[in-house]
Amino acid sequence: MKLLRSLRRVALLAPAALLAPAAVAAAMLWQGPVHGADGCLPGSISADCPVQVDPIAEQDSELGRPIAPVAVHATSAVQGQLTYEADGLPAGISIDPATGVLAGTPYAPGYHDVTVRASVPGAAPGTARLRWVTHDRARLLIGPGDRCLNGGHGEPAIDPSSPFAIAMPGPAPAAMLVDCADGGLWAVAGDRIVTSRGRCLGPNRWGSYTEPDGTHIFFGGCPGGPGWSWSFGQDGTIRHSSGLCLTAVERDDPTLLPYTVLATCTGSPDQLWRRG
Repeated sequence: MKLLRSLRRVALLAPAALLAPAAVAAAMLWQGPVHGADGCLPGSISADCPVQVDPIAEQDSELGRPIAPVAVHATSAVQGQLTYEADGLPAGISIDPATGVLAGTPYAPGYHDVTVRASVPGAAPGTARLRWVTHDRARLLIGPGDRCLNGGHGEPAIDPSSPFAIAMPGPAPAAMLVDCADGGLWAVAGDRIVTSRGRCLGPNRWGSYTEPDGTHIFFGGCPGGPGWSWSFGQDGTIRHSSGLCLTAVERDDPTLLPYTVLATCTGSPDQLWRRG
């Protein structure tokens, strides 16, 4: 009977004893943070456990000025050395593959959609996306009557009920002419006229390519497509991708601010602009 009881005790303890080496091995392999919520277990080596990359703020950089370094932060449920790479960076900006720090001096204007990836052997790479605007020096955009376009760099959001928001969908402020002391600062980023908050000058009809005369102009988000493209003519006009020109419209009531529309290019005084 004593021998039988001993055999039973050995049989009950055997599974735990057999599992002990595997548990110890997993504990020895795992040295990083736990991501149990996404199914990644400590010590797992699986492409189902992606690297986690923190969101990166949108960037706004002036040409010829070194940027303040931007650190990319990433963690992994798999032990190993993280490496970093990026697609779509502005010319002059690079990422350190070992540290994930973005640095450099932009030298070409544009509106860039950037993808940053962090990877480690044995795990799916993690990504973060951001928009990066590179532009010349922000300046006043002076129009007819020596008045300036509102709504540029640093201007606070405009309430939809204010006179700046007339004829605009939702909270998008209209592009209007104001005293230059209150004018916004605008920059040119490739074929876009942009603000520091990533807003672009565009048509009220949300950037469709063919714009009829009289389409109101506002500043809002910057979706893709040619409807957000502009060029500065040598004759002083600002031409939209539709072939129409940015035109100031005076109102019958002098207490109301002039607004802007797209109209056939004639080179008339209400279509002449310059940068301050």
